[in-house]
Amino acid sequence: MPLVDFKIFNLKKKYDLKDTQSKRKYIAEAIKVIADVSSNSEREDLLRKLGKDTGTTFESLQRDLNKIQGIEVVKPQVVEQTQSKDGLKNAERLVLCAMLFNKSYAKSFNPYSINFSDPVHLRICDVVAEYREEGKEIFPSTLAKLFSEEELVEYNAILASGDNVFGLKSEDRFFNDCLHKIKKESLSNDLKELNAIFAKETDTEKRKEIVKMIADLTAKLAKY
Repeated sequence: MPLVDFKIFNLKKKYDLKDTQSKRKYIAEAIKVIADVSSNSEREDLLRKLGKDTGTTFESLQRDLNKIQGIEVVKPQVVEQTQSKDGLKNAERLVLCAMLFNKSYAKSFNPYSINFSDPVHLRICDVVAEYREEGKEIFPSTLAKLFSEEELVEYNAILASGDNVFGLKSEDRFFNDCLHKIKKESLSNDLKELNAIFAKETDTEKRKEIVKMIADLTAKLAKY
């Protein structure tokens, strides 16, 4: 067994991957080990294995690795239309609402497969994951105590997002359409970030690695 695989194997034994917080710590430590690998292709393989073990997207792990390696992630100056932002947030709310209300079509969905940025959304992801791990049923009304008065505004908006959808024959299709929208937007944002990084990078080998990542993301985006 290669040394890096041995290190990650030993790390994995120290953490309980069924526990959300423990899994996050394992991911953080494993990425530090992967960052020391000199081969670009080997690092990519290790990230994909880590993602498979932890149910985390490759793109998310790659961003964490970039931070450790000191690769600056430049946010492109893009002016987004308010309508587009609202549409994305509403899609995220509906997905979270379906999980909170234990909808059958949402039970197998992994909340960590989406890169939520809103702190309330992230908290709900943790709660859903923890309740599922413990086999407990979620009761949305009892979770309000987890949020501050300011955060409750967004939490209530999430709970209300299913009012005009739940009960329709097509509600599962609406859920899938929301997932489609979120994942497409996430890939688009990742692609913009990579293009911005590529424009500033001067190292030839790193530029080659970024080009490969851009091609991979472009292929994924084309499926949407």
